Amino acid sequence: MRTRTASTVITLFGGVTNTILTIQVLAAWRSIKWEPESEWELSGDKWQVTGVKIIWALLSLYFASAAAVCFIGLHGVLKHKPSLVRFYRDYSIADFSFSAFFTALATYGAFLGPARVGICEELSRHPDLMRNLTEIGLNLENCELWLSRAVFVGLAVMFFIMVIRLHFLLAVSTYYSHLARHYPHHHQRSPSCTSSCIPSSSSSSSLPTHSLKDSNTSSTNSLPMQRILVLPKPAPGMASVGFNANPDLEPGVNVEMVYAPVPKHTLPKELQEQATEAWIPSSSSSSAMMGASMSMSMMPSASRTYHHRRHHHHRSSHSYSHTHAHAHTHAHAHTHRHRSSSREATGRIKLDIAPGEGLLAFRDDVKEL
Repeated sequence: MRTRTASTVITLFGGVTNTILTIQVLAAWRSIKWEPESEWELSGDKWQVTGVKIIWALLSLYFASAAAVCFIGLHGVLKHKPSLVRFYRDYSIADFSFSAFFTALATYGAFLGPARVGICEELSRHPDLMRNLTEIGLNLENCELWLSRAVFVGLAVMFFIMVIRLHFLLAVSTYYSHLARHYPHHHQRSPSCTSSCIPSSSSSSSLPTHSLKDSNTSSTNSLPMQRILVLPKPAPGMASVGFNANPDLEPGVNVEMVYAPVPKHTLPKELQEQATEAWIPSSSSSSAMMGASMSMSMMPSASRTYHHRRHHHHRSSHSYSHTHAHAHTHAHAHTHRHRSSSREATGRIKLDIAPGEGLLAFRDDVKEL
């Protein structure tokens, strides 16, 4: 929390400071006399004036861009956006390196005698600027001495500023590391659905079917999809095609529903009209998760439960085993045993009869009439 507060203050202070400096540089632009007074000055100072204009324009652009980047960083800090904070941090690193190099280069040049003489001559050509600099003790007589002393003062000030900027940079880097740990997938959904993105059993009864489909859209939009048809509930006519509708099932009983693959042409016309179109991913790993959500969304509201354990994923994949030709052999064996038990329980009667034994037992004490 402290690093966030420090980063907020740093970016706000940088934005405001660079904005003020930009305004001051642009205001000083108007006070400088750019036009020469005679043709002689024009012939000798043309390139110098052009160079000063370029440097002044670059200086204005530098402060303006620094202000814009600081406000971008402030927005990233306030909105917890790691990408914007990282952009501000990278810009600060580059700016810090450039400032350190420029400070060293300017200090070396200021100690040279010809450089101080050239600066004083350039200032003498701008009386308006010299009139403003007179307030701080600079005139044509003490220009070189004043510049030599100003170099040491400027070096000390720049060293102090660089130390402060280094601490600011470390604070912003620390806050960015905090954001990268706690917001690794900002504005992105996790590729694998965990228990946090699966509705709980208490709240799933009030969710419509389309909301359950939307929760898995982002994780399945990159997988090939396959079209299936799902019936909303078992019907009495489904017993002939492998379903066993239990009319004695109470509404409050919590029971798992299984959706077995059935060819569409084997269903009666009225059941085909009731079928609902759905799309599932054809990948075995993703369709197991989608199958669980889809099968639970078609169940009665009182019996909707969401299980994200490993064996429940296997049960869901068994329900849609017709879409996975490459599924595990254990899934096929389990589905085959389940279907066999269903057929034996719904269509056959077994009697323990010995070979050659009749249907009715023969009794010796019964006499013929």
